[in-house]
Amino acid sequence: MKTFIATICIILISSFTAFADEGDILPEKQRACYETPPSITRMELINNSKDDPTINYESHYLNNDSGGKLSVTAYITPKTVIMKLFSGIYVADFVRMHDDFRKLMDYTDLRDITLVINSPGGSAFDGLSIASLIDKAKNEWGFTVRAEGSGVIASAAVPVLAVCEPRHVAPGTLIMVHEAALWKWPGRETASDINAQKEMMGLLADRYLGFLVDNTTTSKEDWAKMIEVTTWMNPEKAKELGLVDEIK
Repeated sequence: MKTFIATICIILISSFTAFADEGDILPEKQRACYETPPSITRMELINNSKDDPTINYESHYLNNDSGGKLSVTAYITPKTVIMKLFSGIYVADFVRMHDDFRKLMDYTDLRDITLVINSPGGSAFDGLSIASLIDKAKNEWGFTVRAEGSGVIASAAVPVLAVCEPRHVAPGTLIMVHEAALWKWPGRETASDINAQKEMMGLLADRYLGFLVDNTTTSKEDWAKMIEVTTWMNPEKAKELGLVDEIK
């Protein structure tokens, strides 16, 4: 029995030694990465500066627990940063995208974004906020934001598509514009409440139309008519309106 136990111990020690020896023969730079693994493993850098101590340049990952990690709806490839907008659009989508843009600005030299859109819409306020954010990222922060759309791009997702450049949409994608709607829980409202809501809906419609007019070849009057009756279109029709650049 003692011989059997001793044999097992020798095997375990040999296995551990072999594992350690295998690590020892790694090149020095790779071995350093294994010895001190980066705390954040999603942010690959292009920046080659050696001055920032928070960056592990041998492994090309940010090494800072306090920031720099992209959200679950974004990741980096060798060519671009992928951001995704899918399902219903709500405030969390704006927050994630805003944080991703700022982290890319503050931690990296990456400025090329591919936004993948497959969304039926959602909150008009948050869709317009995202469109404004992309506008700011392009015009003030130096980002290029292209769109790759598929499935459905409707309602609050349409202004987001409109502000990207270029805008590629897959064949068969359905695109829809319509009037904004209020969802109300049963309760008490005064005439002044209703009047205020009407004014707010008008301002919301103007902002929505503004993104479409500024980023397409179609007039405000024509967009307003399509929105009033709820209009579905295929990529070919959207391309005629200047909302899509290429179908592929």
